[in-house]
Amino acid sequence: MHQEQQLPLLPAQVAALLQPQAVRLELRAREKLPALRELAGALKAHPHLAQPEVFFREVLARERVHNTGLGHGIAMPHARSALCRDLVIAVGRSAEGLDYGAPDGEPVRLLFLVGAPLHRTAPYHRLVVGLARLLESAANRRHLLEAREPAGFIRVLSHLRTSARRP
Repeated sequence: MHQEQQLPLLPAQVAALLQPQAVRLELRAREKLPALRELAGALKAHPHLAQPEVFFREVLARERVHNTGLGHGIAMPHARSALCRDLVIAVGRSAEGLDYGAPDGEPVRLLFLVGAPLHRTAPYHRLVVGLARLLESAANRRHLLEAREPAGFIRVLSHLRTSARRP
């Protein structure tokens, strides 16, 4: 595999996958499962996802096997699915935070719901690793928490600095 295909996605590449209607800066849900359902619903009109409710159930099944709370107020529920025609992302933000069962016990304030086609393993991994690297930085998390509207969130995301670590 070519070296470039193994590198995590850059911030602008991650941001390019986000649509403003899939960014929920004020989640109505106050608990994990309703928040995941709300994010899956944000993908309802996404051209690369069929049947968001079924996708939600696939994400839940994966979540039961492995909790995707990363710590530092971040969760990244994700699943590969036959319902995804390409990579999809929805973002949710909770001012109060959700009890997500994260390893550090902190409430989750930023959720990144990621879906990918079953056959696109490399792009899926590049996206998940790229997001995880971006979110390692407290400054990056703070900038995302301060965004005032969905287009602004995407703009902030596109300009974040990633860590210098390499796989």
